[in-house]
Amino acid sequence: MGFGHAGPVRQSWRWTVALSWEERALRVRGGDADLAAAPVDIDGATYRAMFEAIFRHTADSVVLCHTTTGVYYEVSDLYCDLTGYSRSELLGQTSVTLRLVDPEGVRLRVEMDGVARLHGLYENRLTRKDGTRRWVEFSHQEVGPDLTLVIIRDITAVKEMEESLREMASMDALTHVLNSTNFRERAETMLVQWPDALLVVADLDGLKIINDTWGHAVGDEAIVAIANELVAAVGQGGLVGRLGGDEFAALLTGSTEDPAFTLRRVRNALAGIRLETIDATVSASIGVASGKLAYAALEQAADAAMYEGKRFRPHGR
Repeated sequence: MGFGHAGPVRQSWRWTVALSWEERALRVRGGDADLAAAPVDIDGATYRAMFEAIFRHTADSVVLCHTTTGVYYEVSDLYCDLTGYSRSELLGQTSVTLRLVDPEGVRLRVEMDGVARLHGLYENRLTRKDGTRRWVEFSHQEVGPDLTLVIIRDITAVKEMEESLREMASMDALTHVLNSTNFRERAETMLVQWPDALLVVADLDGLKIINDTWGHAVGDEAIVAIANELVAAVGQGGLVGRLGGDEFAALLTGSTEDPAFTLRRVRNALAGIRLETIDATVSASIGVASGKLAYAALEQAADAAMYEGKRFRPHGR
């Protein structure tokens, strides 16, 4: 960070900072031949001008703080914008005292690193003055005894994109419900909390006839219609996924209402669904299983009950 120095700087700069601009001085002790004779004392006004130039032209937020206590000595305008606090509100404070970051998270990070202070590059959630939260990336670099330069980059957009991609990867492309892998994983987790949940397996009746008669586009419409009705019937108290083809599953947890009521709504919803592109109604056969069983056993039982029901339905397949 050699201000106005174009040549290589191979020896660290040494900084000493007091509490006011008048008292602050930047001392450069250079062992490199390219540096001016050391020591060099820079008055407070020049020191401030140099830092203001850096803070103005950096694309990220910048903080200068005490290495061990984290007390802010100087902050950039971008950091003020990021946190929602003014410069006067930030100086003399720390990210913990202002509750910008979770103190417990900081403690765990320090323990994980095995050092007495934060260092290096890491990510955390930052809570702004207005209570909104942003994902940020911190980069700590010690620039002298008890003095650390922190660069803070807002990565909220990146995190939101990552979450969006994860969500897309977990969803079935046609119906926009969970795909089979993610449905089974989440259902296993939910069964730990709601061991008496009901598992419903639903299979579209007569899909082959639909495809042969009206084409696969209408068949896809029927599959989507079943998924939409199932999602609407299950509501917030359960989970819906596509197991494959024309087969769906729903876990009714009972977290918002008696699962028996939800099941009744599911049965009614899937009994007859009108399609938009043709004058036809489709339905689905369902099977239900419950009991304190692992998810795989519940699905097997519900699947068996569903196929048993299909035997007595015309054009069940």
